[in-house]
Amino acid sequence: MARNDLTKGSDEPAPDGATEKETFIPGAGLEAAGLLTGIRRTLRWSGRGGIVQLGFSPINPKQLRRLHGLWHRWAGRLALPVEVDRRLRHYYVRLFSGGRADETLELSERDAVLVIEGLAKLVHQAEARLNQAAGTAGRQGYPERRRITPNAAAWRALWGCASELAMERSALESFVRRHYGAVGLHGLDDIRTMADLNRVLWGLKAMLRRRDVKNSSRLTTKRAA
Repeated sequence: MARNDLTKGSDEPAPDGATEKETFIPGAGLEAAGLLTGIRRTLRWSGRGGIVQLGFSPINPKQLRRLHGLWHRWAGRLALPVEVDRRLRHYYVRLFSGGRADETLELSERDAVLVIEGLAKLVHQAEARLNQAAGTAGRQGYPERRRITPNAAAWRALWGCASELAMERSALESFVRRHYGAVGLHGLDDIRTMADLNRVLWGLKAMLRRRDVKNSSRLTTKRAA
């Protein structure tokens, strides 16, 4: 077999009669310096012309989906340009893999576990801060340092309270306008941040608490009679 120009290594026979060589496999893109990226791996060249990588199991499809899902959760809110997003992702791949991979598809299964664990920690930290900010937005003593858009769970909580109070949309709109018009909320369409939604939600919850206290008092009075 003719030796590949990119291949070098010993001609010591492997147990099955094949030879093992270290091969540079070019990557798909060019770096800023104009050099091809790639992976150095030890390959076994079989006598039939095929090659099998030794000691290297590449990142599997399940890991790849998990990695990209975590990356989207962490970096998606940054809305970075595509190229900047790619460079940042590769930075974290190198960081969490200990420098053994420069990009996602160069990861082994073992290093993919490390990168996924590292990204999961980033996501947890970021979402914990976001949830705290979302939960305290609009509360006295907790200044809103950034505008957070209400998520689906927050809207479900609001409509859940409204449902318990037997409020249809028109009644809820009237409640918002009557109690929060002074701060610029004249209806549901004006709720654009978690601070806005929390104000209305806390108002509804206060109504529920007063209703429950009143019902409890009536029940106690009835039993005493």
